[in-house]
Amino acid sequence: MKSESIIKNAARLVAVLTKLGIRIDLKAIRDSFEERLYIQKLIYMLKLHPEYNRYLDFAKYSMYLYGPYSPELAQVYYNMPEPETLPSYKITISNEALEYGRELIEMSPEDLEIMATLIEILRTKPFITREAAIRLVYRLKFYLGRSMSHIEDVLRRAEILAQKYNLVAWPGSEARSGP
Repeated sequence: MKSESIIKNAARLVAVLTKLGIRIDLKAIRDSFEERLYIQKLIYMLKLHPEYNRYLDFAKYSMYLYGPYSPELAQVYYNMPEPETLPSYKITISNEALEYGRELIEMSPEDLEIMATLIEILRTKPFITREAAIRLVYRLKFYLGRSMSHIEDVLRRAEILAQKYNLVAWPGSEARSGP
C-alpha cells in the first residue's frame, strides 16, 4: 500500500498537469532521465505562481547538478500508482494561471532548465549580480551549447513572465515578494 501522502501528492500533481493538458506517462518518467529533468523543471517553474504552488507545495527544491531538484517530487513519481487509479482531486486554476502554464509548456526543455537554474541561483544567492548569474549558468550548462546572449534572453523572458503573472520574486526581479 502506498503512503497516504504519496497518494495525495500524486493526485494533486496529476490534477495540475491534467489541467494543463499533460498526461503523465509513468514508464517514460521512470525510464527517461530527460523526462524526469523536464518534469522537475516544469513543476519548479509552476510553483512560482501562487495558484500552482497551493497544490504543489509538497515539492521542496534545492540546487543540484542539473538545476533545481525536488526529492519529494521524485518520491511521488517513483512511487505513485498509475494516474487513472488515483482518487480525483479537484483544483481551481484561473485562466491567467493556465496561460502561464501553457507558456512554460511551449518552452524547450533546455530553456526551461536554464530558466529554472537562473531563478534558483538568483533566489539562493541574493548578492549575485544578474551578469554573474548568467556567466555561472553558461559554465554550468555548457553541455546545452547555448551562448551567453541566449541565456540572457532566457533570463529576460523569466523577468517578463514574473511581471506579467505576478510570480514569486527573486532578487533583482520586479515581481512581488515571495511568501
